[in-house]
Amino acid sequence: MKPLLIGIDSLSYSSFMKCQPRVLLTLFNDINRGVVVNRTLNKHPAQAWLSILDMKIDHSVNTFLSSVGKLKLVEMTGATLVNIPITNPTYGEIGIDYRAEVEIEKEIELVKKSILSKIQEKPVIADITALDRILSSNTKIDKCKLYEKVDRFIGELLSKVDDFILFSPYGEPTKENVHEEHGVYLATVERPNSRRPLELLEISLQFLKLNKGTKIY
Repeated sequence: MKPLLIGIDSLSYSSFMKCQPRVLLTLFNDINRGVVVNRTLNKHPAQAWLSILDMKIDHSVNTFLSSVGKLKLVEMTGATLVNIPITNPTYGEIGIDYRAEVEIEKEIELVKKSILSKIQEKPVIADITALDRILSSNTKIDKCKLYEKVDRFIGELLSKVDDFILFSPYGEPTKENVHEEHGVYLATVERPNSRRPLELLEISLQFLKLNKGTKIY
């Protein structure tokens, strides 16, 4: 079983604590947890994700890429990419139209199947875009119903995975093209410094640590 890096875009501690999702709360109490801070790359998903995958900050990215070159983190780990929002449709084994009203249940099921079909042989880097897509276009939706579906997905997925990092590169959308600066970090690998938040590039380094077999519980 290889490690998993799973993003849940727009997963926010504010709604996390309000909605009390069962699996997430259990993980919060049982494994390494922290806060992801992202003050400058929180306007578009491609900004944050490309920085993680290429292991360098690039403020010039403000839309989806038309083509994708070599990505440093993928080259270093040999990871399979699943549903990564750096292109539209999303990049990797699953391609979701970011602007279409793709139902959260459909995306979750496709991503889960793809991850589980690959992770026995190769590390996987995957993402769920539904929270971000839906909350960016519908501010009146019941967030807790969305969190319930995401929580069920996380429980079903992580029960079959040994080593993982679950994170959000930013929090919920606050206005057009801007998100909360703080995201979630839950992982089987210890944070590099328990007294401060993690930067985006540290997510990359944490995944490298998992792949080198230096997990710390």
